[in-house]
Amino acid sequence: MTPLTKEQMQKLSPGQQADLAVLELQRAKKRHRLLDQARGYRGQNIVPGVLMGIVLSVFLFSAKASPVHSMLLFTGLNSLLLLTMFHAALINRRLDALMELLEDELQNAAQITKSGGGKDAQLSEPQQSL
Repeated sequence: MTPLTKEQMQKLSPGQQADLAVLELQRAKKRHRLLDQARGYRGQNIVPGVLMGIVLSVFLFSAKASPVHSMLLFTGLNSLLLLTMFHAALINRRLDALMELLEDELQNAAQITKSGGGKDAQLSEPQQSL
C-alpha cells in the first residue's frame, strides 16, 4: 500500500479514513509483536549456562558404573537434548521475526521510492531500532 499524503487523507470519506486507520493499527500491532519477538526471550543468556551445568554434572556424577549413574546419565543427556532443541527453536523464531521485519522495511522503502515522494510529504511512522 502506497503511503498517502495529508491532502489525500483529507479527501477520503470518514468511513474510508476509519478503515485506513484500522489497517494501520493492525500493521502497527503486527510490527510491535514482531519487534517483541525479535528482541528475544528472557532466558537467552541463562540457557547456555544451564546447558553447561547439565553437561558438567552429567559427566561428573556418571563416572561410576552403577544403574543409578547410568539412569542419571540417560536423564541428563535427554534434558540436554531437550533444552538445546528449545533454545534452537526460540532462536529460529527470533530470526523469523527479524526476517519478516526486514522484508516489511524493504517493501516500504521500495513503495516510497516507487511513488517518488519525499518522507515529509507522506504519513509514515518513525523508524525504531532494535
